[in-house]
Amino acid sequence: MKKFKFQLETLLKISNLEKEKAELAFSAAVQALRRQQDFLQKLQEELVKGKQDYEKMLLSRRVSAGQMQMYGDYFSFKQKQIDLQQVAVRNAEKKKAEKLQKMLEISKKVKALEQLKAERFLEYKQTLLAEEQKEIDEIGLQVYIHKSM
Repeated sequence: MKKFKFQLETLLKISNLEKEKAELAFSAAVQALRRQQDFLQKLQEELVKGKQDYEKMLLSRRVSAGQMQMYGDYFSFKQKQIDLQQVAVRNAEKKKAEKLQKMLEISKKVKALEQLKAERFLEYKQTLLAEEQKEIDEIGLQVYIHKSM
């Protein structure tokens, strides 16, 4: 009786390694997206706080034209930063989606190979059982012939 050997075992091992790499890449993309989103939230909070400070200063009525210009420039600068960060978040989301898609494709490939391996093993076991039954039948036949002589 020969030992079961899956012909595509090497491909399965390589595919499993690719799957692990894809999972790590996806995890890194998720973390990068989270960092980008956190930074965007921080910028938005800074803008809100700046506007609140500006409103407090307006209510105190101690505002010069220079201060108004400075706040206007600051708000404009913060809004540009927010716009750029929103683009960075969208890019990170696209990258995450790409990594997810790649991970899913590789996972399907691995699953298909594992199913094929299971089917081949089942075929191997059935062949093995058939051979054993054949041997048992031959032994039984020989015993019967030997007894009948």
